[in-house]
Amino acid sequence: MDKILKDKGNFIEQMFIYKMLNKAEEVQNYFGIHEVVSGDFSQNRADKKYETHIEKLLEYPIKNRWNKELSHMSLQSFCTFLKKQNRNLRTEELDDRYYPFILEFESPKKKEGSDVLFEVAQYLQYLMNELSVNEKDFTIIINNSKSVYIMVNPKVFGLKPSKNVHRIYTEMYKKIKEELGLKFVDESVVNSSYRLIKTPGSYYKGGYVNYVSVDEFMHLMTGYLTRAKLTKKQRDIRKLMLPGIQSVPMTRLYDKSKKKVEKSLKEYKNKGIKVLNLPGTECTRECVKTLINMPIMDKGNRNNFLVSIALGLSEANYSENEIKEVLRRKAIEWKHDESLRSVENKYKSLKRNGTNFSCDKAKMLFEEEGLSLGCNVCKKAINSIYISRSIVESIYNNKGAVRHYRAYLELEKQNLFGRYFNIDEVGIKVATLKELAKKINGKLEKKQDLFKLTINRGKAIYRLPLDYIENAVDVLEQKIGKVLMLIVKAYSSNTYGAFISLGFSKISEYLSFKNERSVYKFLKELEKIGFLTKNKNGITLYYKSRKIVNLEEERENRKGKVKIIEGTKVVNGLQLKFEFEKIEAGTNLQGINFENYQFNRIDNNKEINRGSPPGKV
Repeated sequence: MDKILKDKGNFIEQMFIYKMLNKAEEVQNYFGIHEVVSGDFSQNRADKKYETHIEKLLEYPIKNRWNKELSHMSLQSFCTFLKKQNRNLRTEELDDRYYPFILEFESPKKKEGSDVLFEVAQYLQYLMNELSVNEKDFTIIINNSKSVYIMVNPKVFGLKPSKNVHRIYTEMYKKIKEELGLKFVDESVVNSSYRLIKTPGSYYKGGYVNYVSVDEFMHLMTGYLTRAKLTKKQRDIRKLMLPGIQSVPMTRLYDKSKKKVEKSLKEYKNKGIKVLNLPGTECTRECVKTLINMPIMDKGNRNNFLVSIALGLSEANYSENEIKEVLRRKAIEWKHDESLRSVENKYKSLKRNGTNFSCDKAKMLFEEEGLSLGCNVCKKAINSIYISRSIVESIYNNKGAVRHYRAYLELEKQNLFGRYFNIDEVGIKVATLKELAKKINGKLEKKQDLFKLTINRGKAIYRLPLDYIENAVDVLEQKIGKVLMLIVKAYSSNTYGAFISLGFSKISEYLSFKNERSVYKFLKELEKIGFLTKNKNGITLYYKSRKIVNLEEERENRKGKVKIIEGTKVVNGLQLKFEFEKIEAGTNLQGINFENYQFNRIDNNKEINRGSPPGKV
């Protein structure tokens, strides 16, 4: 081993932390937040991910080596955590990144394994000889399968935090690829900081994801050492000591790539925002418009963005010829590596399979490219709790209590299913968690003081606002089970509520009421407390009561401009403001425009009282 090891190394400090002066001219450590996905990688990434500091990320597999669990980490770094209680889309101003220049080498063909190792050796030689990088300033990471990661210390070339780091790294890689003719690099890793790599120290394919020295790698390439032997015992990558010696050639490569990216983005910005020059219905999705007007696109996401464009335009009722024309134009502009016929066939395949536009997919892709998302639809997708029809029905049919529904919603809200969590921090009792696991046929595991509950959600998933527990569960109490059962039978929804078209007889059968009269009585109770309105297509269930009185806010706003219903006689001096949410247009809502009025309490006057809010507070 020619790596210098100490009890406490500087790997994290060198690779992931940037020191800068704050406004008080004090040195401050800038560090990022990384996503971690436990277990085998799956496309359902959001179900298993959590966010943490790089220190905790690399510490976990070392402290829990007995667990022998694979985990993946993203290279993307943020200034702040994505707050669970107030989830906001990160803006470009907060999306600065700082992480090492990393290339992943691998081939899906086992017979090309030796060729992959030879190409890695060629790259290492280039780093040391042509770019003058000290061999202790890059880290080689292998696993007991196919991959080899090479991380280069960003201190070597003076990296500055930026939202365009992945673009700069892509330009740097293009130059190196041109020089060496690289064939086995996974380009989706270098051109996107959102992509996942295997976490150093985690367990995979019968061995650990370990760092190795240059000499050990050369012995691996010649066959003197094997991957199994080098990954048998876990190594703590945090203990590595990196000198951080700056390289003039590597710095020059970084500066040239940075200037090229900045020039390209400036040229794009100077073009201004173009209007879609297409016939047909106007596309209302800002993200689709942004993609169509984007002049450059990294290779890793071209195909995904073309698919998003096709789905967005299809949703907006563009014709097949119009969609194909846009796809052809973008494929040429982005220098896509598929034939134009293949690009055109994408739309046919999507249409044949009945694929719909996905806000969550668009959000993920925009994050990968470091782009800002200001779309209200996408914000709604983030500020939500997702619930499963099968889980809600299981709790209800197994006589679940309010505590079980509350526990389920809290676990969904904090995205805790399928991973270990501290039950005290969540605020759920052990007995309640065990009862919930039994009612929903979940698998409950315990490791030391941590619990993990794994469930099968099924395909029917519904969206609730992030503050639903506070606004509904605490008010509805014993009614919450029946209300959730109706919500997961909704045919449509918007920001404020869900629309249900079930008749009284169907509701009676579904909720196991004795008769339709019981259904009428239940719905009347919901209507009385402001959670329901009836309409010609059925009922609308609101996510929070529409009968909210805020006296303190009223006192502060008394001097403001308000609408007064004339012809009223004040009985007492207190004026109450009944705040009604403005209802967004929905498919089954009548054209009623609810506005905020200040109502004076009045004598019993039927002519004036008609349509007024109730007098009870």
